[in-house]
Amino acid sequence: MRSTRTPERFALVPAGWWRNAGRIVVCCALLVVALAVPHVGQARPGWFDGLVGAQLAEWFPGDLRPLDALASLGSTGPVLAETAIVASIGYLNRRWTALLLPAVGTPLAVSTTELLKPVVGRTINGHWAMPSGHTTAVVSLLVAALLMSRRSRPGVGPLAAVLIAALALGAVGMALGLVRLGFHYATDVAAGACVATAVVLLTARALDVLDRKSPST
Repeated sequence: MRSTRTPERFALVPAGWWRNAGRIVVCCALLVVALAVPHVGQARPGWFDGLVGAQLAEWFPGDLRPLDALASLGSTGPVLAETAIVASIGYLNRRWTALLLPAVGTPLAVSTTELLKPVVGRTINGHWAMPSGHTTAVVSLLVAALLMSRRSRPGVGPLAAVLIAALALGAVGMALGLVRLGFHYATDVAAGACVATAVVLLTARALDVLDRKSPST
C-alpha cells in the first residue's frame, strides 16, 4: 500500500488530542479497578448487576432468540468478519495506520481481557466473567472505527459513518443480550468496554509514533 504519511491532520490521535485521550485511558483503567475490586473471586451479582438484570427481565420477558443472535456478535467468527470490514475502511483511505488499528488493537484488547479474567477471578455459570471478552472485541472495533474515520477520502466517509452506526447499535444490542441471557453481569460489560477503549487508544498512539518515524515511500 502506498504510504500516506502526512502531518498531524491524518494522525489517528493528533498530538493536540493526546492529553485528553490520555485522561480517558487513565479513567478507563481506574474504572476497571473500581469495578473489579468489589467482585474479586465472586460468583454472584452485585447490587448494580441485580438492578440492571431485573430491569432487563421486565423489558425483554418473551422470546430471547433475537438477543441471543445479538450476543453472538462478539464471538470469534463474527469478530473476525467485523475486523476485516473495519480494516477495509483504512485500506480505502490508503492509510496503513488505520488499516492496522483494528487488526492490532482488537487482538491486544481481547488478550488484555483474557489476562485480567483470572486475576479478577469473578465467575458466572462456572466461567470467567470480568471483563467481558465479547464486549471488549466489539467496542474495540467501534473505537477503532471512530478514530480511523476522522479524516476520510471522498466517498469513504459515508461508508465509515454507516459502519460506526452499525457497530454502535450492535454493541448496545450485544450488551443487552449478554446480560439478559445470563452470560455476563452488567459490570462485566462495563469493564470490557473500558479495557477496549484504553487499549485501542494506546495502540493508535503507538501507530502514530511509528508512522512519524517511518521513511516516506
